[in-house]
Amino acid sequence: MPGRKRNNYYVASIFLQENDPECRNTFTADRALSRWLLQIVPPAAFILFMQHPKTEPTRGDILLNCLAVGLAGISALLLFLLIGTYYGPTALGSFNKVFAVYMILSQVAAFGVHISVLKHLAEALDDTAKSGLILTGAFAALLPISFGVSLLLALAAPITALAMHSPDMEQGLYWAACGLFFFAWNKTLLAAQNALMRLRAYAVYNCLRYVLLLAGLGLHMALRLYPSSIALIFLFAEGLLCLLLLVSLRKEIRLRALSLTEVVSEARKHLWFGLRGFSGQLMLDINARVDVLCLGFFSVDDRTIGIYSMAAILAEAAYQLPMVLRTVYAPKVILMLAGRRHAELTAFVRHIRLRLWLLMGAAALFGTLLYPHILPLLTGRPEYAEGTGYFGVMLAGVAVAAGYGPFSLLLSYGGCPGRQSQMLLFLVLQNFLGNLLLLPFLGPTGAAVSTALAYLTSVALLKMYSRNFLALRI
Repeated sequence: MPGRKRNNYYVASIFLQENDPECRNTFTADRALSRWLLQIVPPAAFILFMQHPKTEPTRGDILLNCLAVGLAGISALLLFLLIGTYYGPTALGSFNKVFAVYMILSQVAAFGVHISVLKHLAEALDDTAKSGLILTGAFAALLPISFGVSLLLALAAPITALAMHSPDMEQGLYWAACGLFFFAWNKTLLAAQNALMRLRAYAVYNCLRYVLLLAGLGLHMALRLYPSSIALIFLFAEGLLCLLLLVSLRKEIRLRALSLTEVVSEARKHLWFGLRGFSGQLMLDINARVDVLCLGFFSVDDRTIGIYSMAAILAEAAYQLPMVLRTVYAPKVILMLAGRRHAELTAFVRHIRLRLWLLMGAAALFGTLLYPHILPLLTGRPEYAEGTGYFGVMLAGVAVAAGYGPFSLLLSYGGCPGRQSQMLLFLVLQNFLGNLLLLPFLGPTGAAVSTALAYLTSVALLKMYSRNFLALRI
């Protein structure tokens, strides 16, 4: 393509956490290694950028995106803390069940179209006409799926609320269905910003989602609306963000001079690509929220689920440190695998693992001891101290799994993305069966134990799959 230099490639490692590409570490590789990486790594994890004087990411771009990820994570944690503090554990429990359904279905509504846009738009960076076709085809693919999933959620709201034994959940699901439509579109529009190398704009918009959620919650509090309508903040935040993103991409969105045949062909390409790429993230979202859904299914009251949810949210927040390190170390790990430097990689894993075990072990011990004192003080609600046992059990699992967290994508890095998805499927099944078996006897403690066991199972599966398919003992 005109204007592009072809002697070097940039590989950007893109970490997917709640719903979108978030943070990148860039490194220069030669042409052969770059092509090899593209063949082995699933499109959801890596995107290839040709060197271009106008699109090469700067350190400022990368740092700003990493800062945005951190601020988004803090904002998300603050959102749940505010709901739990202002409305109490019952409202938090009901909202968290709505949120679990919302996040799982967001992957279905987006259907991996955002992953396809990220790849194909980056490859057509200098071709304006092609870029317009890619975006238009993505919109054509996304419209029926996002609308259909949102409509099904709205129609299923009464049945879902009944199955979850939570009448307040019904109204929340209606609002969540409205927000879900825009959420799916925003994933694709944000991916377009990323592919077009507007990294600073991407960072701002990615962080803005959580700022708008907090603003929506503040407005909800100020208007003294019923707790059952908290999910209205999804429609507020995603609707405004969608409008801003569409305006920012107005020059790239070209609806004229495109034939229906071209658009349909492009839409089919996005759907086929997305079908292969979205299942892994769907499995992760199901695994992260299966405990809350099972608690609702087994008639655990919203107040208890709220107390459990607060403990689970804080335990999950503690696991984000190894997830950040996964992004930081991805280029180094990939180069070791590419060069078959297994002994060096094994030593590196053990080096990081020991330090994380020491750090997270101390954090688990002191966190569990301080939990019943600090959380009631922060929230003004002493009932949250009842979740200390849940928090301690889950944090123990986090502490053990943290040592391997930075290397949880080894199978994908090593050219076995199918085995990575298979491993995630086994993990989801174990967590689901654990909840089904333990909840009837232990209640929420059973859900906490099942979650902790899922963390431990992820370690066992990673070690077994790495040994069998990568000849790597970690």
